[in-house]
Amino acid sequence: MEYTSSSMLMQKDLNTPARRQEAFEKLVNFNDSQPYSQLPSSALTTAWQNQGIKAEANLFAAYGPEMVHDFARPNASTGDMAMLSKFMSQTMFNPNAQDLVLYNSAPLKSTLANSMGNVSGSLLQTMAQAPTGSRQSNDAVQEFSQFSATMTAGVELSLTKYDAQINANAAARQQWATMVGQVAGAAAGQIPGYSAATKFSPVGNPAQAITSAMVAHLINIKDPTRPKVDPAITLHDQYHNFVNTLKDGNLTGSWDGTYAATKGDLETYLNINPGGHQN
Repeated sequence: MEYTSSSMLMQKDLNTPARRQEAFEKLVNFNDSQPYSQLPSSALTTAWQNQGIKAEANLFAAYGPEMVHDFARPNASTGDMAMLSKFMSQTMFNPNAQDLVLYNSAPLKSTLANSMGNVSGSLLQTMAQAPTGSRQSNDAVQEFSQFSATMTAGVELSLTKYDAQINANAAARQQWATMVGQVAGAAAGQIPGYSAATKFSPVGNPAQAITSAMVAHLINIKDPTRPKVDPAITLHDQYHNFVNTLKDGNLTGSWDGTYAATKGDLETYLNINPGGHQN
């Protein structure tokens, strides 16, 4: 954890991709195992928990594109991709992490949302600019498909792990839906001219529009006592729309197939029940 407490230490002690990948895995596994949960709850255990969350968030904020490529690269294993889903559920989709700040005093929530948006925008730009059918284009669409699926699984894992807390009251449900919407909205902000309503209209704030639209979809109007059962549908539709802006049927078809297969594999691997929650 100490190695990620400043940019200087990361550059000194985590100075190769292999070291950063190893550190990321160890931090995600530490936060997944929650060793502090075996101790009586106290200010010390809360500080320990927060330190672990901030450590992995610091590392991702500094090396997000590299982390995504390492764990969602073409032909990555389900176990590797699950690392990203766990990370997302532990940080930006974790109701307990929303007020945390990183080593540089930046808010965890907005910093990671912007990092995710930068990764999405970069992959979509590569898909748009690479020659049709090229290795570069095919690799980018596969990585974006798998990255999108890890994010959806991260949301589902969050709703499973923190079900009681998310559904405690209307304010908690609204906060959770906004968290999810902001991440997808941040990705839209990286696509020139993209609008939730008109696809290519530069009018308005596309990130904000998508956030509002996703909150409306994620909150179950018929039963406002809990979020909709399957937020994955909303996320799928949004990322599908991103790929559609490229107006290439082959890319869209490839994205759909890889996304669906990856999402199913992750749900099985992480023991996620898309139609149910803990309580």
